[in-house]
Amino acid sequence: MPKLVELPKASFKRSYDLAKAVDALGGKATHEASGYRMGMSQGGAFRAVISTAEKFNLIDSSRGFLHLTDLYIKIRDAGDEESRISFLRRSFLSLKLFNDLYEKIKGQRLRVPLIEGLLVNEFHVPGESTSRITKYFIDGGKLVKLINEENKLLDLDEIGQRSLFPEIDLQVESQKHLSGAGPKNSEIINYFQQFIKQPKYYSIQITGPEIDTKITIKDKHDLEIITLILDSIRKKI
Repeated sequence: MPKLVELPKASFKRSYDLAKAVDALGGKATHEASGYRMGMSQGGAFRAVISTAEKFNLIDSSRGFLHLTDLYIKIRDAGDEESRISFLRRSFLSLKLFNDLYEKIKGQRLRVPLIEGLLVNEFHVPGESTSRITKYFIDGGKLVKLINEENKLLDLDEIGQRSLFPEIDLQVESQKHLSGAGPKNSEIINYFQQFIKQPKYYSIQITGPEIDTKITIKDKHDLEIITLILDSIRKKI
């Protein structure tokens, strides 16, 4: 029997708003005071926000009181915008489902059918919840700047590698010296080519009506994603 996943019951923005409300009340507040601050009554909707804010590691709830977490304080007190965004991303990915989904599709252009298919088939999310969870993921990802203006989910590891080894620039520099025959040119070519690595994984790019995605194949689950997409295309042909 598939393991049940913990689903967010509210958006990341709503959860963050709750943490800010607790902050405005001094960093510790009763459920009632926090709800009043947000304009919410003490019902199921408010309890859902509390539960989700805890999953995002923004607040702790204990004995009727809400407390700020160390992570929220780091977000609030960040010295610059880059640090603030970094801590916000850490909070967003504290929710295991979102972290697992991110690891599965990072670096790809987002498509709602792909995300919904993964939620059902890979993470066993009930079908009636997939649209809501997908919206939470996309809206939250944009808020913490994990999704760029091209609707692509950033690969943070890849960005870090490129900042250290800009492969495109290195290739250009290598080509500049290919025509030279002297030993100095050979040394320069060899120096740059050590950074130009062969791909570690297979990758497949699929483009067409309403889809433009590149999938890096790291394990058998990525092949299952490709099969899902191809099945979806097959139904439209």
